[in-house]
Amino acid sequence: MLSETKKSTEKQSLNEWFNSYVQETKNDTEDIFKAISSIPTYKFIIQFLVSLLVTIIYTADVDFYQNLIRIVTEQNSISRNLISTVCFTLIQVLCFYLLFRKNIKWFFKKISWRQIKWAFYFSVVALLISMSIALLITKSSYALDSNPSIEDQGIVQVIKLIIGLLGEEILFFSTFFLVLSLCLKKNFKKRMLNLYVSILFSCLVFGLAHLWTYDFNIVQCLIVIGLPSAIKVILYLWSKNLWCTYLQHFMYDFIVFLLVIMYSYS
Repeated sequence: MLSETKKSTEKQSLNEWFNSYVQETKNDTEDIFKAISSIPTYKFIIQFLVSLLVTIIYTADVDFYQNLIRIVTEQNSISRNLISTVCFTLIQVLCFYLLFRKNIKWFFKKISWRQIKWAFYFSVVALLISMSIALLITKSSYALDSNPSIEDQGIVQVIKLIIGLLGEEILFFSTFFLVLSLCLKKNFKKRMLNLYVSILFSCLVFGLAHLWTYDFNIVQCLIVIGLPSAIKVILYLWSKNLWCTYLQHFMYDFIVFLLVIMYSYS
């Protein structure tokens, strides 16, 4: 009798926690919707176009950009790679700050230890999802391409990772915020549909941005890389902090980096 009462109490507590979590998530999502709706859409359009253009120039190794970097760095390939990555991120960061400096705390806040912990959990979950999808694809005899930058081991690669991932994060969320802003303006009542559409486009753009890195393997870019990146939005809806999603992205890539090193020495 006592055992049944205890189980009933635990079940009730679990239901209460779940209902509280769902309600809190809804409230957080509503706050984000209101914040995005209050910002002029043209600002998100400018940020998206700048991020997209810079990403294409950086990843596609456009000639005039690479020649300019070579002039600055002469023949030092390490300096050239670092400066190229710094430019990729710095241009996007400056644009983001100039456009949203009055609302910057809506996007970037001081990160807490709790957010660091959840960033790690989310990075592990995202990695497991990516590995599972990659395993299913390879079992179908479809070849996947490797990332040359991940295979390039060393402190320079870690520094590039720290700097470059912030640029990738801004590209992803500039897409998300733009599509969400457009959807909210057109169809404000169907909020969850707006959210799903925004996530879909963000994953699509993020995946396609890796085409040059993975030798235009579109299946890999869209499914293995683009699809799992949806987890970033879940983390952002909870944390309302792009530093948290950036840290999750860094932890994800750093774990992959460590796994490649362990595999190369095994």
